Amino acid sequence: GKEFFKVWVRFWYDDKRADNHWLIEKVGQYPKLSIVLPPDFEKALGKSKDLYIRGMATRHAGYGIGALAYFRRIIDDTIADMLGVLETTMVATGADSASVETVRRAKAGKVFDEKVKLAAEAVPPHLKPGGVNPFADLYELYSIGLHALSDEDCCEIVDAIDQAMKYVYTELKGQAEGAAQYKAAAAKIQNTINRLRATPYASDG
Repeated sequence: GKEFFKVWVRFWYDDKRADNHWLIEKVGQYPKLSIVLPPDFEKALGKSKDLYIRGMATRHAGYGIGALAYFRRIIDDTIADMLGVLETTMVATGADSASVETVRRAKAGKVFDEKVKLAAEAVPPHLKPGGVNPFADLYELYSIGLHALSDEDCCEIVDAIDQAMKYVYTELKGQAEGAAQYKAAAAKIQNTINRLRATPYASDG
């Protein structure tokens, strides 16, 4: 059957702009957009899940400044966990010990900016997709001042923060889990190889 759907908009003519044109803004819809989180991401957010849903709902309504305030709070609340994911992934994928130690110092830090900046500098090349550093992105996005930004600007920042956080919690975590699983599998494989080589017929051609 047909689905019922409504959208509310407002429009006005702005004669103060240089291009003098009509503007239109979506102000609501029914039923409202549902916000579905990937299971791993939802679990990682923990108590910040409600903040995320409220922030994303605010972003969907076009109120980027309000949404960004929610997302800045989420970063504050989850940065320790994200650094933990980074540390685990670096250890599991064989990053050098100095870089791992830098991330551990970042976790122990008290000042947010310094923590994220340290972590960004420690991320090894193999954890930068296409050369892009998710922690450097989070640092830059968080540091942008709100006073000169429009709702539209803030919506773009919220979307970028969302993508960076999901990369940390899904892709990085997946790499760590994959490395750990293969390490366990590799040990079994090596045991099998050693056992077979020790058999009397192993050298028969």
